[in-house]
Amino acid sequence: MAAPTPRRRFRMREFAILASVLLAIAVFGSLNPRFLGLESALAILERASSDGFMVIVMTIVIVCGAFDMSVGSSMAFCGLVAAMAVKTQVPVPLAIVGALAAGAFVGWTNGMIVTRLKINPFVTTLGMMSILRGVVQVITPSAPPTGFPESFLKIAWGTVFTIRLPWGPLKVRFPVVLLVAAMIAGDFLLRRLTYLRQVYFVGSNEEAARLTGIPTARVKTFAFMLTGFLAGLTGVSAVFTGPPTVDANAQIESVNRPIAQKVDGIIMCAVADAVTPAIDKAIEAGIPVVCADADAPSSKRFSFISTGNYNAGYQAASNWPSFSAAGVKWSSCTSRAGTT
Repeated sequence: MAAPTPRRRFRMREFAILASVLLAIAVFGSLNPRFLGLESALAILERASSDGFMVIVMTIVIVCGAFDMSVGSSMAFCGLVAAMAVKTQVPVPLAIVGALAAGAFVGWTNGMIVTRLKINPFVTTLGMMSILRGVVQVITPSAPPTGFPESFLKIAWGTVFTIRLPWGPLKVRFPVVLLVAAMIAGDFLLRRLTYLRQVYFVGSNEEAARLTGIPTARVKTFAFMLTGFLAGLTGVSAVFTGPPTVDANAQIESVNRPIAQKVDGIIMCAVADAVTPAIDKAIEAGIPVVCADADAPSSKRFSFISTGNYNAGYQAASNWPSFSAAGVKWSSCTSRAGTT
């Protein structure tokens, strides 16, 4: 029996990935029908936009036969550059250009160390990751920059267009549009751009590529620079909010405490997914939980208040008087400190 051709193997691999995605959608949809809604799909895309950008940038550098451990720290560092520039009254467009330039410089530095000093990419980028993380932690130990102008915040949360549906408007935000555009552009450039086509040859056999006249050092450096540039774009899109300080256990405790106090309602920003069982516990105890800003869609929460969720916001506004009458005790749970 003849062995499968490379094209057939490729199709089998793509089919397996597609089948896995469809199976996951079917399983989670059967567990919670709300998972199949367009609002849930957009929410997932918004939260996964940063990961999607990282996949694109890592694809380029891995195809080149290298590896970049510093993309996450580069994203935070470039977001910090943009945030600090805006805080010093620099115009938003110039702040964005500065962040992208910082990302490209980080990538250029990685590429030069790898190609000129011949240091292993893993060691090089691991060191760069530690340096950038240290810089971010020193500048923003516990007080991340805040108070940005609306034009800057729209980069991360602005609505690009609205889809009119029978049950209400569905807002598509900037991160989703940017992710889709980056995926299309990345696929097109990997197929058409000369330097990125040469990335395949360098990653396959660097010595053979050099002997055929391909400037392997420049191609590798370009791949690292492009990786840093896209990491900067991701950081700007995410609008840096400081080091990750969300403590899931603290947030769970911040829900359990008002349950024990038998409050009349809980309002919270459900940043950590692990808080879902605590929300369900509150609902089972007869305490309505309203999620604001960040949702826990798989929980039994009473409602989710957000400008991007018309039905939930309308439902919450319509039913609020029944819970906010005089004498009703509400508890507000924060996501960082875990207090009430």
